[in-house]
Amino acid sequence: MDLARPPLPGVRVCGGRGAGGEGSGCAILDAPMQPPEPLRPQLFETLRDLAREGPVEVTVRGSCMAPQVADGERVRVAAARFCWPGDLVAFQAGDGRLRLHRVLGYRPWKGGIALITRGDGCPCHDGPVPLGRVLGRVAGPVRLADRLRAGLAALRLVLR
Repeated sequence: MDLARPPLPGVRVCGGRGAGGEGSGCAILDAPMQPPEPLRPQLFETLRDLAREGPVEVTVRGSCMAPQVADGERVRVAAARFCWPGDLVAFQAGDGRLRLHRVLGYRPWKGGIALITRGDGCPCHDGPVPLGRVLGRVAGPVRLADRLRAGLAALRLVLR
């Protein structure tokens, strides 16, 4: 699922007045209703820095995570030290676009570690996602069924 790219500069940082919504200290990406374009590396790094300070709110475009995350829905993404199978993560894909997919697990990749991810409505998993391309994890609880389904999908990949 693509996360729509904001018009540049496109990031509006709200004041820190409370929990949730406008004025909560979150950064909001105002996204146009058009197909997302690749992010420039500087913008992605800026978003990662903002996500380390507090949640970044992004608008989701696409239906590969439906029904859990619908097209046009806004989600809050925050930096995380570790992601568990079943977590939803925002990351920069190989084509430069932001994606929101579910973590299936980890794998060795090019001398480091990469995430294995897949959209809930996608038939196959994504290419390896190096940890340096992860923006963060979607804030909120993850259902146990989603964690188990992700873990089983990762196990099927390993056993192939």
